[in-house]
Amino acid sequence: MCSIDSVQSYLDGYISFLKDHSQQVRIDDNLWKITLPFLDNLHDCTEIYIQKNIDGYLLTDNGETISNLEFTGVVIKGVARERIFHQIISSYGVFLRGESLCITANEQDLFLKKHLLLQCVGKVNDMYMLNRSNVQNIFVEEVKGFFDKNNVWYVPNHRLTGKSGLIANYDFAIPKHKNSPFTLIKTLNKVTKDKVKATVFDWNDTKDNCGDANPRLFVVYNDEEIPKEDTLSAFQMYGIDKFSWSKKEDLLKILAAS
Repeated sequence: MCSIDSVQSYLDGYISFLKDHSQQVRIDDNLWKITLPFLDNLHDCTEIYIQKNIDGYLLTDNGETISNLEFTGVVIKGVARERIFHQIISSYGVFLRGESLCITANEQDLFLKKHLLLQCVGKVNDMYMLNRSNVQNIFVEEVKGFFDKNNVWYVPNHRLTGKSGLIANYDFAIPKHKNSPFTLIKTLNKVTKDKVKATVFDWNDTKDNCGDANPRLFVVYNDEEIPKEDTLSAFQMYGIDKFSWSKKEDLLKILAAS
């Protein structure tokens, strides 16, 4: 355990480091830009702006945080991402103005608010881990949120053992109801030939084990990046219905009619 002297020495050293590696530029009489040695997801130093006004101060990142996320392929759009984003900024007392993260301050809490804004910027920067190429479950959450909002009854994370003995995972299963057959739903965050092949194999391997004479499989795919039509055509060849997320209302109409 550190002694009081060693802790104080550490704090003094850290404050000295911040002073030596921070810069302040006065843009005009009421506006300053401060550069701090906290690296963002692009490995650039964090910059914030402090503007003095009649009511006190406005502190902002000038839109850099969201711009950096978009540069790395993360767009804050969709039920799950928007929920995560707004939970983060509200927990620090930060609000959104356009695409800028902002917080207000007065003379007494200026340094505290600066600290809160910097923490918020760092936390929002971490959302780059949610980029579409690496994270599938964020898209599943968007689909789930859509189903819940529209009262679609489903069983999540349905597993079936195929003729090969391999287990296939489907994101949602909707049991047989009246004239509607047993329905499985597979989500694809990013459509690639390998994922299409794997989906077709799983379907052919498991469809006879669904407990229904005429089961159906729906593939819901994210079309933020529009996939090639020849890649999608394999679904039709094997009797799999596909639905783009931008036209999810078409899927809802079929499910509602079931």
